[in-house]
Amino acid sequence: MATWQRHLQGLLQKHGRDRTIGYYALSTLSDTKPLQPRVRTVVHRGFVQGSSPECDWLLTTTDGRSAKFQEINAFPSVELAWYIAPAQAQFRIRASAYLVSQSVHGKLSVPDALHGASMDWGAERRRTWQALSDALKDAFFGHASGKPLEKEMTASEVVQIDGIPVSFALVVLVPHYVDLVELAQMQRTIFSEENGVWSSQGVAL
Repeated sequence: MATWQRHLQGLLQKHGRDRTIGYYALSTLSDTKPLQPRVRTVVHRGFVQGSSPECDWLLTTTDGRSAKFQEINAFPSVELAWYIAPAQAQFRIRASAYLVSQSVHGKLSVPDALHGASMDWGAERRRTWQALSDALKDAFFGHASGKPLEKEMTASEVVQIDGIPVSFALVVLVPHYVDLVELAQMQRTIFSEENGVWSSQGVAL
């Protein structure tokens, strides 16, 4: 397990009662010209399970009808900023984002970059869906994100397979660069990955 990941997981466990630490800001690029930055707060859904206990891929979710989905599909290079306030620690993580989604015909779409992981992405998608709150699940049965509220929608209008809307998608974040600032210790460390091997370097704040 990479040092930065062990440190991050340790902070999440230590400060688990503070619900504010379960969110980070995810930046993308617009899929229209001129290119413009887009950022929103998303919920950390854990590290990808099943491939390896040491897997450092982060997991969040999105709606396949949303701008975020289209942006990631067009430009998979993203960066997230995650501030763990109780520890005064900030993780800035550069990653490649991959979408795991399902078509209206039931076919699961998994990017080639994720095929190397020996895991069941359908099961991962179902597990993540089941862990959502009822309120968040309801949002996937409503209007597409950002669209006008012109009329009421019912769940029957949304295509679903085995009770999961096809619009429900996983966002798998595969890190390759982590900038960790620990303000309590006044120190900063850069972690970079090459060919699956992580290295670290202390740098000035």
